[in-house]
Amino acid sequence: MDANAPDLARRTAVLAELTSTAASLHDIDQRLIDGAATDLIEDERALFRRSGELAREYLALLPRIALSRCPLTQAAVVAPVDTAGLDGPWWRYDAPLRPPWERPSTLVALTGALALGGAPEHTDDLVRPGPAVPYVIPRLVDDGCVAVLSSLPIGAHTGYVIAYFAERFDAPRANDWGANQYPVDGGWDEVIEDASAFDFDLRPYVERGQLRWIAPGDQDLALHDDVEGCPYVDLPGLRAPQRIEGGQLW
Repeated sequence: MDANAPDLARRTAVLAELTSTAASLHDIDQRLIDGAATDLIEDERALFRRSGELAREYLALLPRIALSRCPLTQAAVVAPVDTAGLDGPWWRYDAPLRPPWERPSTLVALTGALALGGAPEHTDDLVRPGPAVPYVIPRLVDDGCVAVLSSLPIGAHTGYVIAYFAERFDAPRANDWGANQYPVDGGWDEVIEDASAFDFDLRPYVERGQLRWIAPGDQDLALHDDVEGCPYVDLPGLRAPQRIEGGQLW
């Protein structure tokens, strides 16, 4: 993948200050609720301003990654992703911090999975990066989508991107990778899916032409349709959604 390397040192500093700012805001809020610190309102406003500045800097630090390619139009899918680790608010399941980006018109859904390469990074936020192995959502391909599977490093871990494409799609879609929602015209929508909605047997989908794949590390995003050379078939790992909180996998 085309991972223009993030500034890791600055990212670490921004995340640390975001955490301390959030803690200070929480403390002030509690004191204001108790009626014991009405003189702290200006401090609260200053912290809100600083929190906004830090959030904007975090978004600016996110690398734009060539994730996938539409098999219908050949357009590349290039999106901002926090590839440095799971401790950034990009990975926050509830209200993830992500900038707007231009999605190809044929992109129906951008889902994913993640194989941990060690202990997950510590964050107080709930992180739900998907199962540990890639999968297909049958209802999407049954309704006419073509899926494309690719991979990229996320810190010490391996992320899998499963993108779905169609010329037209009117059925419910799928939540964005690691998030509890997906964009629709004028707002957001969501679906609730558990492991029963996923099919981890990729072979039949490749054979039927419903799933293409991109080789790991291929910055040209060349699409393949053969089963025998596919590096994503029959991978070991947890075949259920993962929950990570406080640096622990649940």
